[in-house]
Amino acid sequence: MKILQLHNFKMKGGGDEVVFTRTCEILQDQGHEVLRLTKDSRQIKMTLSGKISAFKESIYSSRSAREMEAFLSRQSPAVVHVHNLFPLFSTSVLSVCRQQKVPVYFHCHSFFLTCPIGYNFQNGKICKKCIRGNYLWCAMLNCRGNILESIAFSMQHAAARKAGIMSELVERFITPTHFARNWLLAAGMPAEKVVSIANPIPVHEAAGDPARGGYIAFVGRSSPEKGLETLLAAIQKTGLPLHVAGEFPQTAMKGKNIVWRGYLSGPELAAFYRGARFLVVPSIWFETFALVAGEAMSCGIPVIASRIGALQEVVDDNRSGLLFNPGDADDLAEKMAWLWRQPDECQKMGAAGRQKVKREFSPDVYSRELLAVYKKAGRE
Repeated sequence: MKILQLHNFKMKGGGDEVVFTRTCEILQDQGHEVLRLTKDSRQIKMTLSGKISAFKESIYSSRSAREMEAFLSRQSPAVVHVHNLFPLFSTSVLSVCRQQKVPVYFHCHSFFLTCPIGYNFQNGKICKKCIRGNYLWCAMLNCRGNILESIAFSMQHAAARKAGIMSELVERFITPTHFARNWLLAAGMPAEKVVSIANPIPVHEAAGDPARGGYIAFVGRSSPEKGLETLLAAIQKTGLPLHVAGEFPQTAMKGKNIVWRGYLSGPELAAFYRGARFLVVPSIWFETFALVAGEAMSCGIPVIASRIGALQEVVDDNRSGLLFNPGDADDLAEKMAWLWRQPDECQKMGAAGRQKVKREFSPDVYSRELLAVYKKAGRE
């Protein structure tokens, strides 16, 4: 099958970029012809004129529409799989696909259909104000922390909704968890338009030995919804060693038992997981999947995660890890202290998590389910 994978890279990488890359590689390895059409937000000039130009492109990009029309005519893919449209593609490319009768599958790596900033999280709490399409709230509440950006995001998403992104322009929406799917259904999306396919997690050949792990691991960024403050408070209560991987202000990583390892990826990140007793994912928002949890499980490392949203699907409480009340540093400290003292439980949970990845999140499972969606929708 000839498949076009389309993605707008963001200013900073994230889970959508990882899944886009893995999807391309997995399908290619299975003999499919994978085409890539990408744009990169890092190429936007950070001048006033550059930002205005990018905003206009996000509303409707005639340039991208022309590029897509030429690309489809030249390559004739069977399907188009979109990972991120904004700001440089816009819904204009979806309209071209519809005109040329090429089905579009849209991967929902965030909650962007129900929230202009993609989180449904504002002022430290879950926010549902935009869930039914009233994106004006993003501007009124200044959800981006910059009023001009907040207005731009509101207008961008309102334009996409008006263009038909939630109806006729997309054949199927793909969510990485059932929770994310149910969230879209609650927003009014027809059930037949949304399918759930777990993100692909490569199964590492070498598993770690969590019973010998020398630290608690955290992987991510320092934005409020990730719950790092809760984790740091719990670490202070327990005195346990914490190693942090990610891009953070160094001032945020103070503490004699806290080690900042910097940004890690590939083999270095896998080695970081394998050296841990367990990983903590302390998010105080829903998450659509939490790749870091699946990656740690792939390495045979148990996970302690917030009992919220998609994390409850990825981590099986008392089997592949433990769940704690989101934002509750006392509950997290208690769970961390208990598991740290239970090396046998760490091994059992780590092994169970690794088996779950093989059974539910492996590249083979992902490709089989993805191709079934492509083919089923194509026959309808």
